[in-house]
Amino acid sequence: MRALSQARKAGMGFVVVLVSMAFAGTETPTSRTIGSHTGGIASTHYSPDGKLLVSGGGDKMIRIWNVADAKMLHECQGPSSFTCAVRFSPDGKTIAGAGYESGQGNAIYLFDVATGKALPKLPGHPSGGIRRLAFMPDGKQLVSAGFDGTVRVWDLQTKKEIRQLKVESGTVYSLALSNDGKLLATAGRDGLKVWDIAAEKMLHREPLLGSTCFATAFSPDGKLVAGGDGTRVTIWEVLTGKEVLVLKGFEGELAQVLFTADSRSLLAASYDRKVRIFEMRTGRIVHEVEQHTGWVWGIALSPDEKQVASCSIDTHLKVMDVAGLLGKPTGRTAKLTDKQRDDYMAYLASGDAAAAYRAVCALAADPEGSLPVIQKRFETPTGKGPTSVEISRMIRDLDADRYATREKASKDLDEAGARAVPALQRALSKPPSPEVRIRARRLLAGLDGTILPADQLIALRGVQALEYMGTPQARKLLEKLSRGEVGDRLSEEATQALLRLKRSPATAAGAPTGEGS
Repeated sequence: MRALSQARKAGMGFVVVLVSMAFAGTETPTSRTIGSHTGGIASTHYSPDGKLLVSGGGDKMIRIWNVADAKMLHECQGPSSFTCAVRFSPDGKTIAGAGYESGQGNAIYLFDVATGKALPKLPGHPSGGIRRLAFMPDGKQLVSAGFDGTVRVWDLQTKKEIRQLKVESGTVYSLALSNDGKLLATAGRDGLKVWDIAAEKMLHREPLLGSTCFATAFSPDGKLVAGGDGTRVTIWEVLTGKEVLVLKGFEGELAQVLFTADSRSLLAASYDRKVRIFEMRTGRIVHEVEQHTGWVWGIALSPDEKQVASCSIDTHLKVMDVAGLLGKPTGRTAKLTDKQRDDYMAYLASGDAAAAYRAVCALAADPEGSLPVIQKRFETPTGKGPTSVEISRMIRDLDADRYATREKASKDLDEAGARAVPALQRALSKPPSPEVRIRARRLLAGLDGTILPADQLIALRGVQALEYMGTPQARKLLEKLSRGEVGDRLSEEATQALLRLKRSPATAAGAPTGEGS
């Protein structure tokens, strides 16, 4: 999108088109025009119910379209120079749009979806403009990323900035939030970074990608984060910060990447004019299409995952039928031998994240044989260290009346290492006392939450395998694990896995396809 200003000066007209494509691409795509944006469509997004699309670009207007009948419902006055990002709120009632303006402070525009009426603006970024937007999962806060290298969090009720992070020396090209709203990924010239929002610090010691990164996304299960540069998309395990997979085949810089709801497929748009779909288990390209004659600036996946919208510099925004292309479970299994199963269970504790991810997929593809083994491992934990109840007590003692008690709590939490990190992060997410805030931040600054003991790695990756299985037996075990100690990380992971399976029942029909090798 570096050439937005050039496209604007050229006065290019952009039309919105719906496209239907057969599974193997053997039929000629059909399309219908919905509308146009003089100066280009830089961003598009689906409403939560999938019935509407919002678009914004270079003609100063933000438009809301009815996908079914190709009618424009509302036309709203956006930024005075260029709209770089548009987003629906999680409840579908509000639209946010932002970009850059000339001498007007680069505000964030808000609109009522039902009426198209402008709502009070957010102040935005005073200089440099706004590149990306994202709503927090509860819809009460909005996150903006700017050309000024900052990420800002806004309270939508008070219209005030409540947090600011300096994440880049230059432009923040891309922004992503984890589904629970706790983690932030930023992509820019300084690389790909993952941030703990409450602690306002990087989750890993170093950027995951040390060179320029243009696009990023978290997988909905929160286990993976993707970063795209000029030639490839790299996937990392969030837990450890280790590389899992590299997706290749691009001939231009990445514009946007998206995971499907089951985290098993990834969609990528790039400046080589193509939209590609990758199978995460193998890294292979399932489908690629070049229906644009210019750079693809962005993509949006419909909530039912039957369509993907792509916007380009070539005057078109298209919607492609992808219902048959995504890596949904088919119920096929890949039986493992006892030795293979034992080996894969051992890989769950590996510091090699790529091997661990392959093990998760292989175990999930053999639910009948693997689930009893995983269950037995949960019933006979081998790790040593303080329990979540003991860690909670230590955190309470950080605010004890006696100085000696506070000092001992700090020492014990430091010795607990990575086991204490989630609880310390939770403590900071609530309004703690000044003493707890100071001590918790000091401890988190010295602890590396990505260096986990083997028993925790096995447990957390085991939950991932159970979620990928999605069988009634796997759900039952997840329910049992979710009833563990309050504040226990394993219990929280199991609870979140169940919530995702509940929201996406179609993804729980069976195990990932493949040979399990």
